[in-house]
Amino acid sequence: MRMKLALGATVAAVFLASAPASTASAGPVAYAPAKASADSRQGAATPLSRVKRKAVGIHGTATLRTKNAFVDYTWQRGSIVAKDASTLTVRSRDGVTWTWKTTSDTRFRRAGAKADLGTLVVGDRVFAIGVAGKPNPTAALVRVPKKLKNPESKVLGS
Repeated sequence: MRMKLALGATVAAVFLASAPASTASAGPVAYAPAKASADSRQGAATPLSRVKRKAVGIHGTATLRTKNAFVDYTWQRGSIVAKDASTLTVRSRDGVTWTWKTTSDTRFRRAGAKADLGTLVVGDRVFAIGVAGKPNPTAALVRVPKKLKNPESKVLGS
């Protein structure tokens, strides 16, 4: 739950920071839930629900609180462009490429089931999250989703 809130706050901050200058200079903007109308009760999308559907992050960093400390986590969505025995190279749709270190503690999931590094292949769309590191982050989890909403066979720049 805390991780969802932290990522949500990060997405909200990016969304608000990218607002047009005319909106940003008008002062703080208060958002209130839309009042229920006949249209919203029948399943029509409200403006806020449209934003939620379109606000999908590609890569970033979030600071989360654990029991004893604050930890910076890095995450990325993209396609595997290279792999070897201890690393995965993932390229996001915007062309950003990160190399993720994998360890014996890294968990792998494919279509909801446990997997291992050997089951991942170049071209798989993945979500990777782990502890930020220099020069490369260390993956805690690499997940190949069950079903893609927008399957793409190519990654930008390839």
